[in-house]
Amino acid sequence: VLEKLIPCIKGKWFIGDGALLGITRSGGLIPYDHDIDLYIFEDTEIDLTNSELEEQDYYVCKKIYSPKNIIKNHIDIFILYKINNSWQLPPIICDKMKIPYYQSDLELTSTNVLGFPVNIPNNAEEVLERQYGYDWRHPNINFKYY
Repeated sequence: VLEKLIPCIKGKWFIGDGALLGITRSGGLIPYDHDIDLYIFEDTEIDLTNSELEEQDYYVCKKIYSPKNIIKNHIDIFILYKINNSWQLPPIICDKMKIPYYQSDLELTSTNVLGFPVNIPNNAEEVLERQYGYDWRHPNINFKYY
């Protein structure tokens, strides 16, 4: 699904959360993670008019994100907004989650995952420690993010 979505994105984007954790820790996706979290910036456009994607392949997280919203094996698309000189999710989404903030000068790097390039934050290890704690390098299959 990701390989179909990436060409539709016109602007800055990157992989975050569990997918970033797997990419940084082991160079791939975590087998027990059920989605890919994609972050885009508020001025980024996604053109799905000519896409082969089906509606169940992605979920644009605009208002509320809770366990009942989870659809397995899909892509969550989070929109980051410039708030207090950093890139953040709107507070309504962040209510009960440990959503990381990203500096206003966030730089991205490209890496290959499953045979195609994806963007990740240059400071991925710092982001993961802020998000998952100092022991983020050690797998925890019972971890609950929400």
